[in-house]
Amino acid sequence: MNKNKGAVFVLVVFVVLVLVLLGTALVSQSISESRLAKKYSESIQAFWLAEAGINRALDELRLNYYQSGTGLWTTILDTGEYSVDVVIESQDRRVIAYGFVPSIAQASAVRRIEVVMNKDIPPGFYDYALYSAGDIDVNGDAYNIQGDIIYADDWEVDHPENIIGTVTAEPTITPLARFDFQELRDISEIQGNIYTVSPSGKLIDPDTGEEKALPSSFWSPWRDDGIDNDGDGAIDENDEQINIAYIEGDLQLNGNIGSVGGFLVVVGDVITDPDDTQDTTINGNGLIDGVIYTRGTFRVNGGGEDGLNVDGGVWAGDLIRLNGSVDIAYNAEYMGAIGSLNLGGDVQVISWKDPQTSYPLVP
Repeated sequence: MNKNKGAVFVLVVFVVLVLVLLGTALVSQSISESRLAKKYSESIQAFWLAEAGINRALDELRLNYYQSGTGLWTTILDTGEYSVDVVIESQDRRVIAYGFVPSIAQASAVRRIEVVMNKDIPPGFYDYALYSAGDIDVNGDAYNIQGDIIYADDWEVDHPENIIGTVTAEPTITPLARFDFQELRDISEIQGNIYTVSPSGKLIDPDTGEEKALPSSFWSPWRDDGIDNDGDGAIDENDEQINIAYIEGDLQLNGNIGSVGGFLVVVGDVITDPDDTQDTTINGNGLIDGVIYTRGTFRVNGGGEDGLNVDGGVWAGDLIRLNGSVDIAYNAEYMGAIGSLNLGGDVQVISWKDPQTSYPLVP
């Protein structure tokens, strides 16, 4: 009997020990998972702080591109701090941003983001009839393109035999090079070519609030008039100007648009689509005698016998989509005239990387 009691006691002790060990393991695992979750959360917060540092650097370098140094900008935010280094590499700027949680001095989590920024207009920017930093999508066979084409992402084109020119896939052209928009706006303002866009899509003179038409010619009235328009004491090529129309919003050209000219700078989408829906049959007719720059999408839904004609070229940041009757021809004279303006570029990010793992997979 005593032997049975002894055996039961040993078994009970063994079971208790096993339960204690299991409980300890569960508690330890719970603590480890809690620590791991905290590390992950802090790592994400540090990453966001580093991103804030990159955005700060982009703003600062747009004000002064020649700044450089270690810890150039350091800012304390609610969750921690960021610090930004800038290294000058020829025409580029390598920006390294660090995020620290809870602070630089007592960091339990650190993340680093490295980007390269540049403000140059890339070589060959003025050499293409169609230049898309995203996709190109051309439907049907009622189109003609005369000139070279370059794109960054996808290419979906019906009847490529309707293209007279080379087609190049080049991922490095994204994002679309940014002009110095303030410089362009200043020129446009002198010419009286600033436009805002009403909710219904009409172009409005921002000074009068009245509807205003776009220029009808690429060249401004100052071209070849034999007058010293810039007041430098000489009559030269600087007296020859082009119309620069600065549109602050989406540009919608609907129906029979007639003749539109100039260098059209659109802060939004360029849409020649009367109903503003992609799946609607559109009849858009007219001539764009110039070059279009849009940071968004360029869509053409040409209709009728004459369709839509572009004599100049197109730059788009996201997508070029052509439907229906559309003719686009590269105009070297127009592109050369824009290039001769020697427009400055605006700083933008041209490469981005996160060179470290987000958080260690151990507590």
